Amino acid sequence: IAAALNDAAAPIRRDPRAFTMFSTRCRKKGEWAKCVEIFDAMRAQGVETNTIVYNATMSACSKGGQWERALAIFDTMPGDGLARSTISYNVAMSACMRGGDWARALRLFDEMAAAGLERDHVSVNSAMAAAEAGGQ
Repeated sequence: IAAALNDAAAPIRRDPRAFTMFSTRCRKKGEWAKCVEIFDAMRAQGVETNTIVYNATMSACSKGGQWERALAIFDTMPGDGLARSTISYNVAMSACMRGGDWARALRLFDEMAAAGLERDHVSVNSAMAAAEAGGQ
């Protein structure tokens, strides 16, 4: 699929919705590398992306044991002109916990409030797990 993105004549949809559907399938199958390959190809080709695309890629990486890569994608969002959502933060906090970085998970929880984002039950549970892991 990544090769097809480079071929303008290839009959594939080049939009965020198609990518999100693809990445969801990859995540469920544990194929994080395919998800990242397509994500990178989309960005390189200037294909429209959005916060949902970034969240889906981060989630695939995190669930595939690539928590550092998930956080790296999270870190690129503002520079790429994308607003982080509650889901973005939740996925990033989950990645932190998978990597044992409970302190960053707690910082992200605080950052959500500063950004004016709603902290939902997933956010709160992640923060509580991080605090417990850190002996707080």
